[in-house]
Amino acid sequence: MAFLELDEASGRFRIRFDYGGREFKRSVKTRDEGVAQGILRRVEDIIWLLEQGRLEMPPDAEPGHFILSDGRRNDKPLVQKPLTLDDLFTLYRKALPEGAKEANTITTERLHCKHFLRILGAQTVAQALGLTDLQR
Repeated sequence: MAFLELDEASGRFRIRFDYGGREFKRSVKTRDEGVAQGILRRVEDIIWLLEQGRLEMPPDAEPGHFILSDGRRNDKPLVQKPLTLDDLFTLYRKALPEGAKEANTITTERLHCKHFLRILGAQTVAQALGLTDLQR
């Protein structure tokens, strides 16, 4: 049995369900009741398929994530840390083979990197930079 409840603080719905003798409570990350009802029906379908033996949960799966992902995920998705300008320049320097460039070329590159970091910020996400940012 699964059911929805409204989180008063956030205005978002969460779902509660039992599986394998455990209770699970997860946010469905929506304020739209229709969307939340659709998720509720899918969760009930997945639990039914598991109970009927038509779907098998992997032994290393976390049941809450597996059920909410329609039987596709074993655990939480990993969110990659964005590559900052500082990280990018550090990786570049580490990957540069010894003797690949002249000493004053490396000195000039470091000076330019320092200017980039001062103007754009060391924590700026490298992939988010656009032409306007670079023109600045």
